[in-house]
Amino acid sequence: MVDLKEFVQECVELAGGLAEPEESPEGGLLEVLVPEPLQPLFPNREVVRLALEGETARRHPEALPALPGSEALDALVEYASHLGRVTHAFPRTDPVRARPIAGEILHALTFTARRVRLPETSASVETIQIAQFDFIVSLVSDEREELLRSVVVDLWSGRASEALSRIVHGLEVNPTGPQVGRRDCHTVEEAYPAACEALETWMAPRIEQRQALVSRRLRDEHGRLRLYYRGLVEDLERRAERAGPEERRAEFQQKIEATRREQESKLAELSEKYRLRPSARLAAVRVLAYPRLFSTVGLDRKQTSRELEVCWDPLLARLLLPVCDACAREATHLTLELDGRLLCPACAVGNEAG
Repeated sequence: MVDLKEFVQECVELAGGLAEPEESPEGGLLEVLVPEPLQPLFPNREVVRLALEGETARRHPEALPALPGSEALDALVEYASHLGRVTHAFPRTDPVRARPIAGEILHALTFTARRVRLPETSASVETIQIAQFDFIVSLVSDEREELLRSVVVDLWSGRASEALSRIVHGLEVNPTGPQVGRRDCHTVEEAYPAACEALETWMAPRIEQRQALVSRRLRDEHGRLRLYYRGLVEDLERRAERAGPEERRAEFQQKIEATRREQESKLAELSEKYRLRPSARLAAVRVLAYPRLFSTVGLDRKQTSRELEVCWDPLLARLLLPVCDACAREATHLTLELDGRLLCPACAVGNEAG
């Protein structure tokens, strides 16, 4: 009872309203000043009385029941489920101080260009944000499997990071952190499609594996069902052959056709039962802010010049790999083309052939 009252009061107050308990012999009566966000739940009512107990609802028929399973409580739960889905935190990292990262660039990356201008000064320390999208993935067929899959999208690059996604749940975080210059280029809303695309790509092998398992079960069930109905049909055919009058044979023939139709219907039901139906819903979003080291590499080739911004990530303790301008895949080797694009070896070969 106390928990239900606290939930309703907190839900109303977080929405900007007021919920005060009323004096009644049995208790469990709340007077609610309905805030604007809750108006759709209680249309055309500025004040509403909520009964939180069955006895209270019986004694006060004018009060709106807010009991487990009631329409009012379900509406409040639905509203509350959308609150607090986006949280902010700051991962704990060792102090990140400005320093040169030319050595890390030389070790991690190779460039094909006439001239490569490595940074001569210390990399700058600036804060970036990553968005952690937590999805509940459901794989439904003859059985139901649910799992949590987190996808981290770098709001600096706008790309999903499988490496950060693997470690994000193990990070120790603080509720607050230092505020230095920011390098965010994308919003959480802009990152969401990238998270959905990455989720689909990363889940594809798991779905394919599950589909293969379901298909084997379906084949086995189909085989058993066909054997069962084949036996029924063969028995009916034998009985039809032994039947005397033509009318009796026609009756058996109708039974045979009905059995075959039933078989096809049962096979269709089995196919639907074993059809894999993957789905995903977003459960929560967490935005994590932390510092990175940023620097710039200059590249020259004939009359073409290009600057590439690179950064070192303290959570991964390594340089983040840049991506090919053609295929958008991470690459350790990039070629500066005459049109200014940076291409991985495979795309560079294709560009020359074209």
